[in-house]
Amino acid sequence: MPAWISTGFSEYAHRMPRESRIELVEIKPATRSGDKGADKWMAVEAKRIAAALPPRCVKVVLDERGKALTTVDFSKRIERWRQDGGDVAFIIGGADGTAPQMRQDADLLLRSEEHTSELQSHLNLVCRL
Repeated sequence: MPAWISTGFSEYAHRMPRESRIELVEIKPATRSGDKGADKWMAVEAKRIAAALPPRCVKVVLDERGKALTTVDFSKRIERWRQDGGDVAFIIGGADGTAPQMRQDADLLLRSEEHTSELQSHLNLVCRL
């Protein structure tokens, strides 16, 4: 994992309330070789991401086609999820994006900005709250 991601995550994690545990999980990207297309690579990565998810978690997929939320609306959702007591997983797909089935299975498809594209070019991530 690039150092700038680890550093940024550590800074953000320290800002979280003490009762909110946050974890960053790096998922190995699919090996891009042969004549397989992006759909095949995304499917491999989707299986790896799904295996890393906590059972019965709220799945939030970051994607440019997602819903845009204001900071206030986003904070309200996070508070609701915290009150529900379950795990929340923020999912960022790999270099080719997130598999269509993973986007369809998401509890929330959240619009990402250009910074998510930068993360995608480096790794697949699951961030659990």
